[in-house]
Amino acid sequence: MEIHDLRIALCLLPLVMPLSAAVPDGYVVKVDSATVYLDWGNASAVAVGDSFKLYRAGEPLKHPVTGEILGQTEVDLGQGVLDNVQDKFSTGKLAQTKSNVKPGDRARHLEVSVAAPVVATATSAVVAANIPKELWRSEALKHEASGIAVGDIDGDGKKEMVVAFRDQVEVFRWNGQKLESVSVFKSRGLSNYLSVDMADVDGAGHDKIFASLYIEGIKRARTLILEFSSGTLHEVGRLDGFVRVLEHADGKRELVTQDLSLARELRVKQPFTLIKTPKGIREGSVLKLPRSLNNDQLFGYTWGDWDGDGAEDFAFLQGGERLRILFKDAKWSSGEVYGGSKADFGWEDDQMGSLYPRLMSWKSPSGKSLLLVPHNIPYTPIRMARLKIYKESELIGLAWNGLELAPVWKLPLAGALADFSVGDVMQNGTPQLWIAAVGAGDKTILLGYQIP
Repeated sequence: MEIHDLRIALCLLPLVMPLSAAVPDGYVVKVDSATVYLDWGNASAVAVGDSFKLYRAGEPLKHPVTGEILGQTEVDLGQGVLDNVQDKFSTGKLAQTKSNVKPGDRARHLEVSVAAPVVATATSAVVAANIPKELWRSEALKHEASGIAVGDIDGDGKKEMVVAFRDQVEVFRWNGQKLESVSVFKSRGLSNYLSVDMADVDGAGHDKIFASLYIEGIKRARTLILEFSSGTLHEVGRLDGFVRVLEHADGKRELVTQDLSLARELRVKQPFTLIKTPKGIREGSVLKLPRSLNNDQLFGYTWGDWDGDGAEDFAFLQGGERLRILFKDAKWSSGEVYGGSKADFGWEDDQMGSLYPRLMSWKSPSGKSLLLVPHNIPYTPIRMARLKIYKESELIGLAWNGLELAPVWKLPLAGALADFSVGDVMQNGTPQLWIAAVGAGDKTILLGYQIP
């Protein structure tokens, strides 16, 4: 082998050698709901985000002729991801279980292959150059955000921001330099908010707040209608089901509700528009959706005209992850995975329901229609529907190039993207992009960006 060939081989050696020694199988020490305690400590060379499988030792495998013990069977109990590593133990979240896990069961570290490096291209350079510019970010807030919306809560023509945290709803107002808290709403016994939106559904000249939550004890979805008056948020009504504001290609906004069925198996009813009646806000007509949409989907769709033909197009996240666009005479499906920011809620027999992430149509200053799509990126390439541990996320602005919806820009974020909204909260005449990102310790950062 020539010298230069040897140098190349030595340079490539780390790519084909294991990154660390194999992790020995561990033991389950304790199980607390979906959290499992393992005897892997820092010396075991495991890290947060590592995947593992749980198993139980079965009967010995004995050779029928020689009598030699060849090994033993294993009962597969499920999988999980490590979320905390201490000196002498670690904890993980169970993503799926096939049987009850008990102390004494075994844990096996799952090796994850290293992805090939990404080669920079002209397209990626353009996407990076068009990234939204950060204008402001908050200090870390101690509550975990689940939804964000922008609207005018008092009818003064200025926009405020409303954030739904898991246990409260809070209004923020721009004071010229930063967002400051204006009012906090808490309701006794209600602490699982999953989304929030704002709309002037009754033509009162100001937006009401629609904060949706899931009550685990009775397995019901509820939306609280909140109104801001005398400097305080007040509850003025309740609706069954979840609520979201959806916008059509012509700019028309609809307030839509969708409720859960009372059947033992998790099912959802048809979505309805909400309208103002003499008796208050009530269900109107059934929302007409394409047949291609999953019957059990809870939002995760929007309308727009991305190909510019004047006809309304429909975009939705199929299964919460694969983006599909239904044009007038054609269909398009993404090869990429998006979504990942579903808000989950539990049902009977370990069934899980989800509110799908927000999609938004946005017209750029150049007049091009963009589709804004969130993407939460898990710690591991193994995607587990019931476990969401994210190290990073991104919001992507997609535009139709005649063949596909391709990224115009990608906004990288640390932590999980809980929700996003657009509005002129800073009162400078240009709408800003607002994002709620959740990081370590379930703390939230609010971020404002200038959209290119």
